[in-house]
Amino acid sequence: MGHIFRKMKLQHCSLILTVTLLFLLLSCKEEVKKTVEPAAIGSVYVRYLNPEGYYTVQVEFGEQLSDSILQKPNWKSVPAFNNFLLQEKPRSEFTRFYAGEFLATFQKDMTVDLIHCPKGLQKVNLSLTQPNLIITNKKLISSKDFTFSLQDEQLLQSEETLVILLIDEKQQGVNLEIKGPQPDNEFVIPAGFTNNLSRGNVEFNLIKKKIYSLKEGKSKILINLEHYSPPIILNLQ
Repeated sequence: MGHIFRKMKLQHCSLILTVTLLFLLLSCKEEVKKTVEPAAIGSVYVRYLNPEGYYTVQVEFGEQLSDSILQKPNWKSVPAFNNFLLQEKPRSEFTRFYAGEFLATFQKDMTVDLIHCPKGLQKVNLSLTQPNLIITNKKLISSKDFTFSLQDEQLLQSEETLVILLIDEKQQGVNLEIKGPQPDNEFVIPAGFTNNLSRGNVEFNLIKKKIYSLKEGKSKILINLEHYSPPIILNLQ
């Protein structure tokens, strides 16, 4: 069940980048003078699947000519993620789009090299801690709260979100978002949350997300990081 869910997510990542680019473009309302270099408006998307050890990275950029006009940058070199060069892919006449998929162990600290961006955005340092999940009881009773925690007193920081997705054997799912910051490392799935799922085995998926933006002058990058923990089977009663 988890593989189906993850494949569906992969199919939507390009749509996510397009939406974020439009958001960034529309959010920049300052008038661009003709004598000023065009602003770089872009997105960086990184997903890690555990235990597959699989990175998916996508980068997309356009140059903002006005509040509503993007043009394709005249970039000669491609961006790199943790020293892996990304590949340029056909996408839009207004942007440059780069992607890469890698097998590697998870690294909390990551780097994206964007040599054509303004100086302060040429080397973007990313950070996302890997959530180590603790579930002591694999019996999930629909009428009661269900508690889980993260190891080592990991706290959910500002700009971070935990997404809990439960999928039953009929491929029906429910999801819950817990937004940071949170004061401790213990989290609760409330009673009644699983009422619409079929009784029996359900798959517990935990996704940790971090979304924020970086800005220098009129240039802006939206960062979207995701870590998918290994699915855990629970018994729903």
